[in-house]
Formats: sequence, C-alpha cells, structure tokens
Amino acid sequence: MPGCRVNCLSMHLRNVPFIPGFNYLVSAMIIHMKSPSTNAEEWLLIELQGEVISRHAESLAGKLVGELHFSSQGEPIFIIGHHVLFGKLLTMEKPFVVTKKQQMGDSVEHHVVAIIHRKLLFKTRPKATIVSLGKKQ
Repeated sequence: MPGCRVNCLSMHLRNVPFIPGFNYLVSAMIIHMKSPSTNAEEWLLIELQGEVISRHAESLAGKLVGELHFSSQGEPIFIIGHHVLFGKLLTMEKPFVVTKKQQMGDSVEHHVVAIIHRKLLFKTRPKATIVSLGKKQ
C-alpha cells in the first residue's frame, strides 16, 4: 500500500498515569489523510509513547514529521527520521471532534471540521533504521 507524508496539524502532550506513582508521556498528533485507492479523506489520531521533539526549538504544528506507510496486512509503519515505529489501526471508543474557532464580533463560534473515528497506536519503542558499523581502524 503506498505511503503518505505526515504533516503535524496539532500536537498534544500529556502524562498518563497507567501505574500509580509512575507516568508515561504520551504524544498525540492529528493528521488529515487521503486514501490513494479510494481518494476518500479521513482524519486520524496518531498516538505515540514518548515525545517527538523538533531539532529547532519550535512547534511541530504544520511541520513534516515523517512518512506513514501500511504493510500488506494493513498495519501502519511510521518513519520519523532514523527511527521506524510499528503500530495498529484501531477504532476509537469515543470519537474526537475537530473544531475551528471563529470570532464573530463579540461572540465566538466553533465550527465542526471533522470527526475522528480511528487512531494509529504506536506503543512499542522505535527501531533504529541506521545500524552502527563499529569503529574505524
């Protein structure tokens, strides 16, 4: 299945207590995709264990983060720099709503842009795509 480039529309970091007294840092990105086979548009949530940090102390919103591919079995493969992550495509128990805030004089309106029904979950450690060749002699 062909891949796509992933631009980060927004990023949210939160500490999630799975075990009392111990926190995991979870990164979540919202992406907008178009399926190459059906040309249908879909918004997905990408959930990562850990955090994605920009080399240049700036926000990742609107920046290219990596490339997303799918295996022949439909499993997502996310390549970020020299790291590759293997994940699962899951249907969310409760969908997320993507809204756009619009100022209308003295009032504020929130318009629904999309509803996210599925997420890509990457819960394992990334694998390095470059292997050390050892010391030069």
